[in-house]
Amino acid sequence: MLLFIALETAPVFVKLISPRGPYDDLLDQHEFTFAMHRKEKKAILEMQTDARIRKAEDEATYV
Repeated sequence: MLLFIALETAPVFVKLISPRGPYDDLLDQHEFTFAMHRKEKKAILEMQTDARIRKAEDEATYV
């Protein structure tokens, strides 16, 4: 039983002990790009919503 547990958990321990490699740097770059894209989409949606609200408020003042 202990041998099975050791074999199953070995890859996790090796990854935790190993130094950062090129793949880790590429992964960080990809995650950063994804996060910035998500923030940009959120900002665009907020600007569009604000524009619709202002337009609705302007139309309401003319009524």
